[in-house]
Amino acid sequence: MSETTYTVEKIPVKLLEVDPRVQRDQLKMKKVMEIEKNFNDDAAGVLYISRRKDSGLYIIDGWHRKEAMFRKNPDYEATCHVFEGLTLAQEALMFLDLNYADKPTQLDKYKVRLAAEDAESMLIEQITTSRGWKVHPVPAPSHIQAVSALYRILLLSEKVHAEPHLLDATLLVITRAWGNDQHGSQAVILEGIAAVIAEYGDKLNLGVLVEKLRDRGGGPRELHTNATALAATRNGRVVNAVSELVVATYNRSLRGRGVTPWRKQT
Repeated sequence: MSETTYTVEKIPVKLLEVDPRVQRDQLKMKKVMEIEKNFNDDAAGVLYISRRKDSGLYIIDGWHRKEAMFRKNPDYEATCHVFEGLTLAQEALMFLDLNYADKPTQLDKYKVRLAAEDAESMLIEQITTSRGWKVHPVPAPSHIQAVSALYRILLLSEKVHAEPHLLDATLLVITRAWGNDQHGSQAVILEGIAAVIAEYGDKLNLGVLVEKLRDRGGGPRELHTNATALAATRNGRVVNAVSELVVATYNRSLRGRGVTPWRKQT
């Protein structure tokens, strides 16, 4: 973006708009009120703006400052660097570049990376939605907040050359076993099951795994509780304890037709 030119303009903040595709999910109102309380016109800084083809003026960087200015005076004229001709993807990439120091959350980054047409993020979106899930910041059934875990599963899938894709197989198991229970989308559950599928590959019958997890009782919430307790006795990682319990559940009553016990206990 360094070669992209801009004009410097004074624009009333009431004219500036926000596109949620290239911004954080929400403002930090404490930050807005702090800026408003200590507002100094000489230190207001520059807002980065995209003037789109419809002449709309959209904030790329400076949403918190714009809101503080608006609360003081909707007609306040902010100093803006106005870019023209940017694509949505270019706006999204500029947002990430400009917010390197004040890092957005992983969920914010995911949404913006989608707008930037990032291949990994688009693959996550395609797989999660195809299984009835949605990456979303609000805890609720069918919502996944553990976006960092999704990226790690993508990397693991590439490492083991999983077929079908490891994230798809993991969400298939979780959804068929427990539906869209939000506790099934916790990071340790996602990664614990993904690790099991990656470790055993074709030796693992996913249909049997689904049935065993469904019949285990207590759902993903109890699995998480039991794994936390098991990890505490070993000073180990909860995600590995999830994998161990999942394998033990799978092997139950299979009488020699199961897989080898999980050994990664730390």
